[in-house]
Amino acid sequence: MSAWLPNGKLEDGTLLFGPLKEKPTADLGRYIEFQFRGETWYIVHSGGELSPQQTSEAAAWGEKALSSQAQ
Repeated sequence: MSAWLPNGKLEDGTLLFGPLKEKPTADLGRYIEFQFRGETWYIVHSGGELSPQQTSEAAAWGEKALSSQAQ
């Protein structure tokens, strides 16, 4: 993950990388998965275990990023 540049962050400052179509490898760090238009996507993050609220915030960020790419 050190060679990647974050392209988002949570309110608490946790850095986000993605959304990614392919499941990240373990060396990239922790990640969440979420559904967008019936497909599974992934977001790598710089934090520890995310709370349900943080997970929801990250998924909303991912959905917004994917929506803006589709336009």
